[in-house]
Amino acid sequence: REDQWIDFEAGVPRRQRDDHNFDGKADSTIEFRDGIPVRKEEDVNFDGRPDRTISYADGDPSVVEEDHSGDGRADLRAEFNPDGTKKVEQQDTNADGSFDVTIQYDHGEKTRVEEDSDHNGRVDSVTLYRGGQIVRRRVDTSGDRHFDTESTYRGGKEHRQVRDADADGNPEVVILFLPNGDREREEFDPDDEVDAAMLESLLSANDSLVAYRRRYRSEVEVDAALARQSLYTAREAGHATLRDPDPGELHVG
Repeated sequence: REDQWIDFEAGVPRRQRDDHNFDGKADSTIEFRDGIPVRKEEDVNFDGRPDRTISYADGDPSVVEEDHSGDGRADLRAEFNPDGTKKVEQQDTNADGSFDVTIQYDHGEKTRVEEDSDHNGRVDSVTLYRGGQIVRRRVDTSGDRHFDTESTYRGGKEHRQVRDADADGNPEVVILFLPNGDREREEFDPDDEVDAAMLESLLSANDSLVAYRRRYRSEVEVDAALARQSLYTAREAGHATLRDPDPGELHVG
């Protein structure tokens, strides 16, 4: 049984079709221009519909798009350098037609990941990598377009976390971690207003709450802070947020 068909024009290939599962139907089609491939469509799962498309530049793959959800729209798109290394990858993790994850590479090595975890069209997490390991992550936990939490890493493990919920440039909470992931030390700003929800989440351990009370406030003061429902007022746009990583510090060669 034939499993490959090639159409020629002026002695060079114009179209090539392949049947990889030997059912008598083509599941891969390559289009050529002047004998050089320019586009390829594949039916990877053999359901009769193309789910992978490859675009070529000078005969080498340059863009790959894949439809994993079967809705006819690409939920993964990757661009490649002429040497075959990956340049950027985009993912649609919830199949809504919009890419919510963007991964940047430096000749195949991952350097930066941007995510829209709540699928509202805005990036709320930026993670930087160096030498294949995570070095810094900035997160907008409240959805107000300010990166309020920044973590730095050593050896791929979280070393320090800073929380600036009101985006005034003065962190309310600083947490240091041991190499095994346990908290080594927690520091709180006694002069800053304390958000009830933030305290409940960050002071979940009893010993942390006791240490905070002894160091900064009486039990009455902290209990009152925990009971408040809204301590932060809305901030106008333009207030300082956590600083961007130092380009020199995070340079990837």
